[in-house]
Amino acid sequence: MDKIYTNETNRKPKIILITLALLLLIISVGWVTFTYSKHKSPASNSTITNCGNGICGSGESIANCPIDCKTLNTSKVDGSLSLCESGVKDTCLAISKKNTSYCSETTSDSCLTKTTILFDIFKNKDKNSCAKVKGMKEEDCFNLVDSITSNDINKCKDGLCKDIFRIYSAYSKKDINLCDTIIDSETKNLCKLYITSNMNYCDYTSCTDEYNIKMREVSGNISYCNKVLQPEGKQACLDYKKD
Repeated sequence: MDKIYTNETNRKPKIILITLALLLLIISVGWVTFTYSKHKSPASNSTITNCGNGICGSGESIANCPIDCKTLNTSKVDGSLSLCESGVKDTCLAISKKNTSYCSETTSDSCLTKTTILFDIFKNKDKNSCAKVKGMKEEDCFNLVDSITSNDINKCKDGLCKDIFRIYSAYSKKDINLCDTIIDSETKNLCKLYITSNMNYCDYTSCTDEYNIKMREVSGNISYCNKVLQPEGKQACLDYKKD
């Protein structure tokens, strides 16, 4: 009986030592694993093959490719967007309220052109009004006046004349559904704004497209081009090459 007791007594220190050794081993392995995972860089085992091409691509960051992924100062681009949207809003107000006094200095040419066509040419059908229309050749403006005067879209010689004629026709008939025959989305919304005076139809696409094109240029990130809606602007964005 005493022998059994003695053997059990001798085993207890051994068991305790083995248990402590196992605990120390587990703690050590856990600590090493934690330290390694904490300090390991996500890209430490990968090679950035495109660094230096001017584009901050997938897998690149300021840490592993600062030459491409520089911190951007977008305040100037953001300011241009805000100014553009403010000008478009003024033009929309001038159209919806049928009052040219809303035309701002920043968009005076664009606003004056649109209001001259919508308020003057549509009503008076006077070719002398073409002198106030900017961004349209005189002969094209004359063609527009002739088409409206004769109420014949087939007299139009180009797509712009036809779209403007469709606005005239939709407004004359007070039928907003006729605006949907216009292909260009901005012109379509202009038609609906003119008929309904609803500012929800104010279209800022030109501003957001310009913003995304500029952001593509300053950042080198071609994904901004995916946000450009107008086909011509999207293509110009994709074709951009940094000097």
